[in-house]
Amino acid sequence: MTMKTVLFAAVVAFVGCGGGGGGGGGGGDDDDVPSDGSNPQTDGNPTPDGPAETAGIGTSCTPDRANPQGTCPTGFECLNLTDATTPWCSKTCASGAGDQCAVGYTGAGKAACILGVTPAGGGTPVNYCSVICEDSTGNNGICPAGQCNGTCPGSLLCTGDITNNNPPPAVIGKACE
Repeated sequence: MTMKTVLFAAVVAFVGCGGGGGGGGGGGDDDDVPSDGSNPQTDGNPTPDGPAETAGIGTSCTPDRANPQGTCPTGFECLNLTDATTPWCSKTCASGAGDQCAVGYTGAGKAACILGVTPAGGGTPVNYCSVICEDSTGNNGICPAGQCNGTCPGSLLCTGDITNNNPPPAVIGKACE
């Protein structure tokens, strides 16, 4: 399986779903539920509060057959894809309006739910966060100007094609792999 076959063509689904915001006014999360102290990374919400939960996207890891997390932070899995330059950390995600990959991400490019990985034995692909490193749309349709400049986190390279869903398929950017 190549990275090109696992990158979702669903980029179009999140292109129009910018921003975030949590309900009222400023769109931030200033009104979080108080923490019970049991997990310093979150405050009881299912959405992570900051970089400690999402900074792991794209970092190198060591896989462990008995534990999908490998050496990744809690909440992440060590992806050891066939044509990736090195195993790297990611987490499962929901594409489109539910995409939370960019929340707290501070690395190169734009973290987004664009990677579909089919389990080794076959079956339904699972969505994972990846990093958009180049926007070829000509209008910053998938990444803000200057944010996707060909660089990737960790030892990943900006070589994975991102294609659209519209016939004829076209490469609209690159993802880190």
